Amino acid sequence: MVEIRIEEAARRHGIEDWEIRAIIEYPECRIRLTPRRAGADPHLFAGRIYDQPPLEIIANLADEDAWTAFHAMLLRRSTALEADMDRLAPGLFAAIVDHQRS
Repeated sequence: MVEIRIEEAARRHGIEDWEIRAIIEYPECRIRLTPRRAGADPHLFAGRIYDQPPLEIIANLADEDAWTAFHAMLLRRSTALEADMDRLAPGLFAAIVDHQRS
């Protein structure tokens, strides 16, 4: 199993450590992002825990056996559209729309 490290910045929006770990371990969608720094390998993880609103987690694959999560919050519609989740994970995308209506 890959180690998951959580930076303080990932806790800024009230997402708990166990939620971050759950989404990284069992994502509904995982997308490699374009690195902003040399040597970085960031990925966007998105998913739901039970019937809760979808979450977005961004973690860097620091080495081959450890993810470092540095961003976590409710999945934004804009992020989902930019990542093409309406096509890649339509059920997850529908959950964003449904949550925003309620």
